[in-house]
Amino acid sequence: MHIIHNWEEASQSLPHCSITIGVFDGVHKGHQYLFSFMQQFHLPRCVFTFAELPWNTLHPDCPIFPLISLEEKMKFLQECGIEYLFLLHFTEKFSRITYADFMNMLLFHIPFSHLILGEDAQFGARQKGTKNEVLALSQKKGFSVHYIPRLQYQGIPISSTAIRQSLIKKNRNLAEKMLGRKLSDHFFLSRNL
Repeated sequence: MHIIHNWEEASQSLPHCSITIGVFDGVHKGHQYLFSFMQQFHLPRCVFTFAELPWNTLHPDCPIFPLISLEEKMKFLQECGIEYLFLLHFTEKFSRITYADFMNMLLFHIPFSHLILGEDAQFGARQKGTKNEVLALSQKKGFSVHYIPRLQYQGIPISSTAIRQSLIKKNRNLAEKMLGRKLSDHFFLSRNL
C-alpha cells in the first residue's frame, strides 16, 4: 500500500482511481463492505483518512477512545486490498476548510471517477458536504458518487459509535462481531474498559 501525506504527493503519485473519504475508525465490517464495493470499478482503490480522530481535535475537552491505533488502521486497510492511503493530520486549520474548497482540492489533485461514501457521510467545515451537495457537484464535474447503505448486525447498524457503545457496556462479543475481528486484552486494559 502506497501512503501519501500531502496534496503535492497525491498529484504526483495517484493514478486514476476510485476513492472513499472517512475516518474509518476500527476498519469494521461496514468499512470492509464499502471497500469490497469499490472493487467493481476495476480501478486502484484510494482511502482518504486522518491520522487522528477528528472529534478529538474539535472537542479536546471530551475525547473519545480510538478503536484501533494508526498502525493497526494502516495494517487493516492494506489487508482489505487498499492500494493507496491518503493520510492527513486533522488539525483545527483543516477543520475550517469548506466543503467546496475541499472538493476542489480533491478534484484538482486526485484523478478519480468514482467517489464512494457511507450513506450518512458529510464533510467540510460544519458538515456542509451533504449528499445533495455532493450529488449536484458530481453532475457538474463528471464523476459518479455511490452512497453505500449502512451494514447491520442483528438489526443494529454497524458504526464506530455503536462498537464504542458496546464496549462501554461491556458487550465485547457484539463489538467484535461488528468489527469482524477479536480485540486483544491489551485493548481493554489500555482504555480502562
